[in-house]
Amino acid sequence: MLIKKSKKVVIKSYLDCQTIEKIQDNNLYIFNEVPHWNDFFKGLRENQELVEDAFFKSLNPKVYDEYLKKKEPVIGVHIRMGDFKKLLANQDFSTVGSSRTPIQYFIDVITQLRTASEINLPVTIFSDGNASELKEVLSLPDVYLAEDDLDILQMLHLSKSKIIVLSAGSTFGQWAAFLSNAAIINHYQHFHSYIRPASVNEKTFEGVINTNTLLDSNLVKYLKSLNKLYN
Repeated sequence: MLIKKSKKVVIKSYLDCQTIEKIQDNNLYIFNEVPHWNDFFKGLRENQELVEDAFFKSLNPKVYDEYLKKKEPVIGVHIRMGDFKKLLANQDFSTVGSSRTPIQYFIDVITQLRTASEINLPVTIFSDGNASELKEVLSLPDVYLAEDDLDILQMLHLSKSKIIVLSAGSTFGQWAAFLSNAAIINHYQHFHSYIRPASVNEKTFEGVINTNTLLDSNLVKYLKSLNKLYN
């Protein structure tokens, strides 16, 4: 990420990343190691506005124009398949990583969100899976598959959602969440750290939905406001 060509700061490890308190806008930051999965946005979260600004400034103008044209999804659901392995019958999803989040989880979350909002809020599915693999969730009313597009446009389109439901462990969806003002739903068995800074999450919900517990009251209030917009 280059803001102005000046002092070079090399981030050699995740531990180095943790020491950054405030990114200086006249430095060149070089990352040569992926941050640890249990707090992927450590060092970035605290500088969300600067990172977001630099990200959008680096976009190809044509990509940015296409992003602006995208209609805002109401509920955007990211279902990661592709290189994520299928969960075996004898595996406990809470104990494995890089595995596909069960489709039933997404169905349950969509149902809970709609029940709380008292309306079938429209759902857009963003996925690298095909319609056959997604047929169970696509069979729900008012659930649609996002059009095939460049990966960067898919991510940015997802970021425009009012609510984002994430696949566990997928940084694609997490980056969409980081760039958004949406309510963020993380998987309750794989929620290790917040994606966005507290200043954002104080205004817009970020957390989990567990079928065994009541929804957060602030999330319910937000869902009621969407009822008025889309009913």
